[in-house]
Amino acid sequence: MKHLDREAMLREVLAEEEVMDLSLPELTDKLTNFEDLVLRWGKKIDLVSRGDEGEIFQRHILDSFVIALRARRLLAEGEMSGGAILDVGTGAGFPGMVLAVVFPDNDIYLCEPRAKRCIFLREAVRQLGLKSVHVCQTRLEQLELAAGSIALVTTRATGIRELYFAEAERLLCRGGLVSEMLSSSQSLPALNSNFILVEDSAYCVPGRVEERRFAVWRRA
Repeated sequence: MKHLDREAMLREVLAEEEVMDLSLPELTDKLTNFEDLVLRWGKKIDLVSRGDEGEIFQRHILDSFVIALRARRLLAEGEMSGGAILDVGTGAGFPGMVLAVVFPDNDIYLCEPRAKRCIFLREAVRQLGLKSVHVCQTRLEQLELAAGSIALVTTRATGIRELYFAEAERLLCRGGLVSEMLSSSQSLPALNSNFILVEDSAYCVPGRVEERRFAVWRRA
């Protein structure tokens, strides 16, 4: 029953985002298995708040899934579908691990400074059979990636917006994308002329009523 419920929610998101070329059974299998890993490891280390444990799939995985599908569309529009992706402050894997499921052939870099969470992420990568994911135990400003090597930079919560966008500007290739996941009440940051806003869209995930926003800028 749980598997069927998850599949129905993923199907609804795929239909809403007009995505028809991804395998629903494979997505359901990997994302449900990831949910189980978060729950199991969450009993040993702090991954999500106790109040979120019953809503991991809707509150965290589906939220990240919407973002992954919209990022996939924007990368395709910019002819960068195979480009490397960096998720900053991955934590328990949102949205980075979901991005890795949606982009199985891209190099995915998960930047997370906390050792226990990196141990969890590496084990999740192994158990889900994800071949191109690199878990980087470091802070963003200490991340050793070549300038201009990344096609997409994502985050769910960075703490310091100025640092996030400054490092994104350094790491992104020309035409690369940087995104933010926002609440409906948050304002967009004031960025320099090297960033061009290409999307500021609202969305709701199945089973939840609060509206979220996804903002994306292209590196000039």
